[in-house]
Amino acid sequence: MKQCHYCGREHSDAAERCEIDGEPLIASTPAATALAAVTTSTLPQPRAFTDRQLRLIELGLVCLLAFGGSILVSTCDLFHINYGHANANAWGWGIHAVHEASILALLWYLLLRRGKTFASLGLVWAWRDLGWFVLLKLATGSAYYLTYTFLHWASAGYTGSLATTTSRTSDLLFGGGVSFMTIGFAFLNPFYEELIVRAYVMTEVKALTNSTTLAIVISTALQTSYHFYQGIPAALSLGMVFLLFSLFYAKTKRLTPVILAHLYDDITGTVYYMFR
Repeated sequence: MKQCHYCGREHSDAAERCEIDGEPLIASTPAATALAAVTTSTLPQPRAFTDRQLRLIELGLVCLLAFGGSILVSTCDLFHINYGHANANAWGWGIHAVHEASILALLWYLLLRRGKTFASLGLVWAWRDLGWFVLLKLATGSAYYLTYTFLHWASAGYTGSLATTTSRTSDLLFGGGVSFMTIGFAFLNPFYEELIVRAYVMTEVKALTNSTTLAIVISTALQTSYHFYQGIPAALSLGMVFLLFSLFYAKTKRLTPVILAHLYDDITGTVYYMFR
């Protein structure tokens, strides 16, 4: 038997690290047992989480930190609740950028703890990704246009909804103008969203449930949920885009084309509002 010097838990001889805290294991000898007893007597004893429970906790923490505030703001906008936010300015975009970079650092740490990198989630480069990007952009652009057109004509109360959506988005995101910080954030955000809501969430849900379908549904629903500030038709139309992103990732496990497609949308949208 082997023993963890940190928590004192015993493991089989084949184990290399403690499944609770990840510490290297040592042979269970009288001296090691005594060392573990001294160590654990001075430390608070952690609950014996299973690896599945730890992954569930980590998944929940990352999603909460990454999208909790965005979902709250989106929900308030959807129900026209005044939560006292100001139009975004250069400082606001800088704060958002720091927040997203911090969450990416947290994700990097979680992957590192398991001996993985962003490449493990599919963030790798190959020239064929450019071809996939073009095809993905054509597919998602068509899906957005067709879905939005259908919702526009199907809902008699949404006459002029495209103009309304454009105005809402312009006021909320670019009411303070477009600065270099805004453009910098537009480059960062696709990596932030797709690494977390697409690659990480789908990978973890698939590992926890063994269901690719559930991974696709949860990823798509989560990403759609914080876009309702653009209005219901636009959010649901974006949901079709996110669904295609999820299907592509589930099929290929390649994230770079998805990030490129998302980056194209964010940059062109920012430039559009900059020149309005």
